[in-house]
Amino acid sequence: MSSALTDASADAAVHLASLFESYEEARSAPLPKVEIHEALAISNADGLLAYEQLHHYGIEIFLEKDGWHVNYEIKQRNGSRVAGGGPHYVIDADTGEILSKKYYQ
Repeated sequence: MSSALTDASADAAVHLASLFESYEEARSAPLPKVEIHEALAISNADGLLAYEQLHHYGIEIFLEKDGWHVNYEIKQRNGSRVAGGGPHYVIDADTGEILSKKYYQ
């Protein structure tokens, strides 16, 4: 196994453990019923209604205790981020319901 993969796995375990009160709580936490690609599809469907296009946004998605967080940020041509941006969502990891959304246009 490569050291980069090992480092990434270790980082993921540390991040997961930081979301919970203890490592034991993190290990026993159920896997989300809504997978990452499903959360992204849900946010894309809603975002397209408000923005018409999302291809010029960079997407950040991560799982927290309260659900999937999906953030769309405008990217400049040189790759740096600018103020403002696109929609931001929290999607329930068990039901796929949009718990909160904010539009920055």
